[in-house]
Amino acid sequence: MHRQTSVPSSVQVGDEPESNPSSNPWFADIIEQRYSRRQMVASSVAVAVGAALAQPAFADGSENDHEYKPRKPLSPGFEPVPHSTADTVAVPEGYSVQVLIPEGEPLTRRAAPYIPGDFNTGADRERQIGAHHDGIAYFPFDHGHGGNRHGLLCVNHENINPELIHPATNPPGGTYEAGNFRPIEDEVRKEVASHGVSVVEIKKEDGRRGGEWKVVKGRHNRRITAGTKMEFTGPVRGTDFLKTKYSPDGNCTRGTLNNCANGFTPWGTYLTCEENWAFYFYNTGARPREQSRYGVRRLQPAHWAGALDRKTSTAGSTQRRSRAPIRRRTTATNRTASAG
Repeated sequence: MHRQTSVPSSVQVGDEPESNPSSNPWFADIIEQRYSRRQMVASSVAVAVGAALAQPAFADGSENDHEYKPRKPLSPGFEPVPHSTADTVAVPEGYSVQVLIPEGEPLTRRAAPYIPGDFNTGADRERQIGAHHDGIAYFPFDHGHGGNRHGLLCVNHENINPELIHPATNPPGGTYEAGNFRPIEDEVRKEVASHGVSVVEIKKEDGRRGGEWKVVKGRHNRRITAGTKMEFTGPVRGTDFLKTKYSPDGNCTRGTLNNCANGFTPWGTYLTCEENWAFYFYNTGARPREQSRYGVRRLQPAHWAGALDRKTSTAGSTQRRSRAPIRRRTTATNRTASAG
């Protein structure tokens, strides 16, 4: 049996831990064996010989022997931008670019404005755009051309930079005590609120062309954060896999993290997916096989629970007034059992 001798270089880079400790061969090893250099050369020779043998079949001037006429090269319709190392967004002549919904953009009329340098509080961020924009989908309000000018934008917020959202600490990045304990509730609240999803109404001004997009601070705008109450659906709802201190019956959970990939359904609802979530959970006891595979750690990371447990209020309190519940479709994968 082929045994793993080393981790392929492609696996050494990234956030995910090694998840194949067995002696089974790596997929990269299988590909390398199947498509070796010698096989590729032999295949190329076979293709060349086959092409040479096929040519005389059309050498008699039959109707299938058409003269090749090269087509005009395709053009993108604009002059490509030149290479540049400038810290800016370059677009071709005739095009424009604008910044829309940056981190900290207020979502409602009552939301606090963004303080340059990101000196806003955690309570402020719960009504502002989150961090690390990722997957995005646009839902038009109208059909036809009108839909291109007015609709809802759903944006994932994958991660945070503590040194940027906590600029007042020394050094920037937040306050930590022994054991990675987080003593400042508002710092944790801001981190919790910077994850998740933003739903924001946008509208293009000045008709079809030339106008810029603007945020409409209307009733549709909302945040789904790492503290938003959610209802589980699916076959694992109510099972031991999902029972926690927060939801002893296994029907609810709080929040969504590391929202990266996304999509939308044919009936017009938004889908958001998590990645690298294992860093936020730990298990100091015996880890089940699935937790070990996904990378749930034995050591306690810089966690949020201690700071938020000091008070009865929890981060994400503004989301509890949302008009419709957030539902999470569950599968048979044990994501939260024994996690802190």
